[in-house]
Amino acid sequence: MKKTILQYCSLSVLAIILVAVSANAQTFGKYETEIPFSFQVGEKKYEPGDYIVELRSANYLATILSIKNTDGRELQRAIMMKNGNESKKGKTSLVFNRYGNRHVLKQIVSKRVGLTAPKSKGIKGLSKVIRQNPQTVSVVLVDAKRKFE
Repeated sequence: MKKTILQYCSLSVLAIILVAVSANAQTFGKYETEIPFSFQVGEKKYEPGDYIVELRSANYLATILSIKNTDGRELQRAIMMKNGNESKKGKTSLVFNRYGNRHVLKQIVSKRVGLTAPKSKGIKGLSKVIRQNPQTVSVVLVDAKRKFE
């Protein structure tokens, strides 16, 4: 009997914590974009095409990036750390480092927040092979709400 009550209490506490965490993770940006080149986020690679990018606040230091295809199916979820590099132009953009013909997400900038993308393994070696600093390429995101108004 005591074991059952303890399990019930534990499950109740877990449920309360999960509700509190999901309530805290609020979506503050849902964007649509066409990325005209293949690119990489962390270790995952993508082909050129149309994508939905969603940003959800996880806590005061981190934001959750969700990349979806145009059907809304999630392709990747990654944690991005805030870096203080807000956009001065007020537009939200994906910023890529370009190494030859390879594009790697470096950060996301908006008028609210700057976010650093997860590191990709093998980039240090690639920049040594190319023997140059990467070029920066930006893709402006379109607010999904505005597109349908």
